[in-house]
Amino acid sequence: MYSQLILIALVVIGLVLLFSPDLILPKESKNMLILNIKEYHQFFGILFIGIAYYFYMAGEKQKNILPTTEPTTISETAATPPSYEDATSEIFK
Repeated sequence: MYSQLILIALVVIGLVLLFSPDLILPKESKNMLILNIKEYHQFFGILFIGIAYYFYMAGEKQKNILPTTEPTTISETAATPPSYEDATSEIFK
């Protein structure tokens, strides 16, 4: 549950960085890291979306590996076949 919320947050941040980085990054900054992120915002946006997609698909594969069906029990009762006379009585009427 919480992992999906984190993945959704990564996708939202990635989309904002991809299309409108001015919403979350300050306009004027002397920090070199923020300036590099602002300059390469498309790369970082696609990177965040790709990371979220990778972890989402890894979680889906993990769900498919786990057994979802309950184990069935084998019944020990065996049906007895009909006798020869009962089985052929309908044919020879």
